[in-house]
Amino acid sequence: LRVGCMLEGVSVEAFGDPAVKRAKRAVLSACQFKPREKMFIRSHLVEKIMEACLQGGKFDIRFGFLFLVTYVFMLRLPSEALPMVRGSDGLHDHGLSKSTLFMEDGELCLKLQCRKNKPWGSTLRRSCWCNGGPSKLCPVHVIWEKFVKDCSIGYPLFRDITPNLARNTLKGYLDTL
Repeated sequence: LRVGCMLEGVSVEAFGDPAVKRAKRAVLSACQFKPREKMFIRSHLVEKIMEACLQGGKFDIRFGFLFLVTYVFMLRLPSEALPMVRGSDGLHDHGLSKSTLFMEDGELCLKLQCRKNKPWGSTLRRSCWCNGGPSKLCPVHVIWEKFVKDCSIGYPLFRDITPNLARNTLKGYLDTL
């Protein structure tokens, strides 16, 4: 930062201040931080959640489908998965919905108004995952056929679920499993 200031002809007097020296020491001591191991939710965990949800009990099927849709399309749960609505079959223009799920040419499609750091949005497509037999995570046969198909067009699929509720439910499900 000092070199950048010198190159731009900006005063570097502030770098001699005792507060800056204390801050530098604090940053150096913080470098001792050991981050925890990254924990990823893989397909086998999503499968276990879906199995538990389909069996009933204390697992809610809506959360199972929320986590499955998030996994299948690699979504940001609060901003992309939760506002999802059911779209009409094969229709590309879904109005002002942030995220719309529909079928087109045998593929499950998700139209997003904006996608992560891509402000103009995108349409994601997932075909059937049942290559050698039925898949418990198949976008077409599980998400569309068992959850979305019978919903009315424009229906918000996860309307009563908040980001905090989803996160806490996922933690609870993973603890139980």
